Amino acid sequence: MMKQRWKFLPRLLKFRHLELDSALQQVLWTVAYPKRVFRYHQDQNEMRGYRARDDPSFLLLLCVFMSVSAIGYGLWLQLPVTGVICGWLWTVMVDCLATAVFVAVVMWLIANKLLSQQPGHNSVEWAYCFDVHLNAFFPLALGIYGVQLLLWPLLSRSGMAISLLANTIWLLSTGYYVYMTFLGYSVLPSSRHTTLLLYTVLPLLVLYITALPLGWNFSSAFGTLFAWRTGTA
Repeated sequence: MMKQRWKFLPRLLKFRHLELDSALQQVLWTVAYPKRVFRYHQDQNEMRGYRARDDPSFLLLLCVFMSVSAIGYGLWLQLPVTGVICGWLWTVMVDCLATAVFVAVVMWLIANKLLSQQPGHNSVEWAYCFDVHLNAFFPLALGIYGVQLLLWPLLSRSGMAISLLANTIWLLSTGYYVYMTFLGYSVLPSSRHTTLLLYTVLPLLVLYITALPLGWNFSSAFGTLFAWRTGTA
């Protein structure tokens, strides 16, 4: 398994060998047919003996999308060139890559300790946990880094109706992330009690319900955080 993972990154340097068509199809599946994405991982396991991707195309597409979005936010927020570059680095290196590694580690521990029928046997691959996060994160990114970006001139304003729209985008995006994560682990034959993952939607709902009376606009807060991280706020 480790040998297979070491082949993952070098393939980035061999552009002609990247399976971009398959990755684009999987991106579509994450939004329209989420179960097909994890059926792909099952087929991968049957053919090659492991569920995780051995091609970095999906991750590459995500990084490209996040890069374009980061530049777009930098322009909307009227950041200087250095701020745009810093925002891009934060978005790709932290929001995308570092977060993916951290979440994969946490979910690998949870999957093998709490959700496994045989706790301690490490039957779930860390690389698969990484892919589950990527599969779930892409639709979330489309909402927060895509739809929100396109509607930024509207969502960055004040007003109860605008806050409701902004917060609804966040609720749908994060809620779908939870659902995709649940799908990723529920298809594993060694997993149990995966419905517990769905309960993480409850605090999201509570936050959503309480945010409007308090005047919170998650999109506006996102913009403030984005600018603050670049040191230009």
